[in-house]
Amino acid sequence: MSDIPGLAVAETGAIDAARFEAEIAHGYRPVVMRGLAAHWPAVRAAQSSDRAIGEHIVSFDGGRSADVMVAQRDVGGRFFYNDDLSGFNFERAKAPIPTLVDQLIALQGVPGAPAIYAGAAAAGEFLPGGPRPTSCRYLRPKRCRAYGLATRAASRRITTCRATSRS
Repeated sequence: MSDIPGLAVAETGAIDAARFEAEIAHGYRPVVMRGLAAHWPAVRAAQSSDRAIGEHIVSFDGGRSADVMVAQRDVGGRFFYNDDLSGFNFERAKAPIPTLVDQLIALQGVPGAPAIYAGAAAAGEFLPGGPRPTSCRYLRPKRCRAYGLATRAASRRITTCRATSRS
C-alpha cells in the first residue's frame, strides 16, 4: 500500500496479458506487479551482485561515452544550481559505459564518495543489442535508462512501461 494518504497502491504477482488488460490497463492507477520480470537476465544478475549486473550492462556496450554529472557528497545527491546561482553544484564529464560501471561499483558504500549520475542515456544508442523483455509483451518499455550512485534528479520520467492493448 502507498504511504500517501488516500492513495492505495494495488499489488499483484506476475500476471498474463489477459488479466493485465481486464484488471489493470484501464484503471489509471498505480499497480505494483511483483515478480513480473524476475526471470529476466538483468534482474537475475542484479540479484546476484553489483558486479554481475555491471557485467551484464557492459556486455551490450556500443562504445559511446555517456554524459555524466559528478557532485561532491555534501550536496546529498541533488544535482542543482550552486548556492549563489552562478553555476551548478556538479561537474559534467563523459565516460565510456564500462568505465562508468566500474567506477559506480568501486564507489559503492565508500564514505564520502561523490554522487555520479548518467541519465537519459538511450539504451538503443548506448547499449545496442540489449535485451528486449518478452515476458510482458503487453507493456511497451521505453528504451531509456538512468544509472547513478546516491543521486536525486528533478522529477522526470526516465524509465517507464506504458500499457498498450494488443490483439
